Amino acid sequence: MDGIRNGDIMMGLDGSVTNGMGAYSFGFFSKKADPIFLYHGPVHGEKEQQNSTRSEMHGILGGVLFLTYISQKYNLTEKYPTITVVGDNLESLRIAREGPSKSLRNIFSSDMDVAYELRQAVLNSVFQFEFEHVKAHQDDHVDFDELLFYCCTD
Repeated sequence: MDGIRNGDIMMGLDGSVTNGMGAYSFGFFSKKADPIFLYHGPVHGEKEQQNSTRSEMHGILGGVLFLTYISQKYNLTEKYPTITVVGDNLESLRIAREGPSKSLRNIFSSDMDVAYELRQAVLNSVFQFEFEHVKAHQDDHVDFDELLFYCCTD
């Protein structure tokens, strides 16, 4: 709770799809990269619906709904610092920030269920969010120890 009150937490997420099965994860970390809470789960939907954006949206939605649960359980109503959410899928971050694009093509997209749920969860939260993109797979060509971490600068 102190981390929420003093603005010392951030949320990271990821999603993946393998053989038509989607999975997501999210976690809350101190800004010094100490893990506070980690979670993962399956992405709902048929095999034909699975894609990386859907998985990433599940990750964001899971974290936002977790914070909603915490805010209701502990009756949190005051104004809190903005929580930074970092992910590697630009479209899922855009949907969380702006909502799904309203076009005839998109309205019948298999991801609209998650997209609308995500946007409503963000809008109805007592917390404010800032969504930031991080480049994926940075360790494919650079040794892990050589990476510059987003969260670890003072």
